[in-house]
Amino acid sequence: MYQATFLSVKYLLITYFLCIVHLAFANNPDYVFDDDNTKAYHDLLKLKLNSAKLHLIKSQERLPNNGINIYIKNCEDLAKLIISEDYKLYEQLAGNEQSRLKELNKLDKSSPYYNFLRGEIKLQWAIIKLKFGKELSALTSGINAYKILKRNAEAFPDFLLIFL
Repeated sequence: MYQATFLSVKYLLITYFLCIVHLAFANNPDYVFDDDNTKAYHDLLKLKLNSAKLHLIKSQERLPNNGINIYIKNCEDLAKLIISEDYKLYEQLAGNEQSRLKELNKLDKSSPYYNFLRGEIKLQWAIIKLKFGKELSALTSGINAYKILKRNAEAFPDFLLIFL
């Protein structure tokens, strides 16, 4: 069992690394990894939430309409909620799923990053909802995420961030 867990963590880390590398080379101005949001993302993976927030704020000042920043803000919510297990915080942040999806709707919908990020945000909120006992809502979010990511894979078969 320990070996299986180690392999799962290993593949998860490799997947995140590939995401970062691929996103770093995104050419669309709506989906840009800059130095600060890259540092924010790395800090989130290390659970350095305060440092991540500071880097993200700097990036948002330069790139206020950046889909990658929207995604990283969502990752920040995921980390806070999973670590704290605070139901009141969950209630405060629960509206962020829809607000982040609305923010993404303002960006380039023809980019493969658009639906990839939508699917990822839906998937992250499915995990959060499951954590806080909202099983039906988690299931719905998970199914929606799968459908979004599957359609994205069909529309952009050469897109490297396809894991289906």
